[in-house]
Amino acid sequence: MCGALITLSITAGVNFFVTAVLLEPISVDTGWTIGQVSTGITIWGLVAAILSPALGALIDRYGARRMMLLGCTINLVSTFLLSRVDSLWQFYAVLAVAPVGAMLNTFIPVAAVVAKWFIKFRGIATGIAMLGLGVGGAIAPQIAAVLLDTYSWRETYAFLSIAFPIAMVPVLFLVRNPDPEVEQAYAAQIAEGLGPLNDLTFQQALRTRSFWSLSLGDMLTGLVFAVFNVQLVVFITRDYGDRDSATQIFSLFLLMLAGGTLVFGPLADRFSMKRVLVLCYALPA
Repeated sequence: MCGALITLSITAGVNFFVTAVLLEPISVDTGWTIGQVSTGITIWGLVAAILSPALGALIDRYGARRMMLLGCTINLVSTFLLSRVDSLWQFYAVLAVAPVGAMLNTFIPVAAVVAKWFIKFRGIATGIAMLGLGVGGAIAPQIAAVLLDTYSWRETYAFLSIAFPIAMVPVLFLVRNPDPEVEQAYAAQIAEGLGPLNDLTFQQALRTRSFWSLSLGDMLTGLVFAVFNVQLVVFITRDYGDRDSATQIFSLFLLMLAGGTLVFGPLADRFSMKRVLVLCYALPA
């Protein structure tokens, strides 16, 4: 879990949160409008949504470690290529490839690894592992802002690409699935106290109302968060004329996200998952 937390802090920080800081510098330097640059982020999100099921299947088949290493390699190349794009179509093309790496090295494999190691306290374990989203979100924008004080957005992307080889280190040494026999024995032991554990196939899950309700809820909250995530720094900077303060506010917001994962993880273990999810969706509203 420690390896998943460290890796997620690095990969999620660069993949998900530095764009908010780089959005306006890209627009000013290239002459592309904020809307045109944001369209690239929309392409990123659509590709991620469409390919996530297939990428999740690859993680199940080949293991989280291999796929996380592949994802880091893809993002190393794609992040560096962002520093070299000369036209809008090239920008869009790179952003169509980048989410493949991001889905392979962020929350999908992290959730898969945690689910294999933990059953009884899965909510707490997932909350701790997903803490990386908030930690990366708090730190990565600050690093990008510091780099922008000295370098261009292109050079900033080039420097940030180095984060992915660094992320490979905890993947190599700390991320692994449990031995299948140990995993089965542990599941059997826990099942004695919790009752039968429902392990649905993908086809069976597709026929449940819970699957589609969760998918719809994630889609709607993800849509709101994506808009907020990408545009917040631009809006605050334009209103107050201070990019550094805007970045600090953005990082503080993401740090609070980290706190939320620590709160709702234990709640998911103690109370009805349905009630916890309703609370999760209601609070942002």
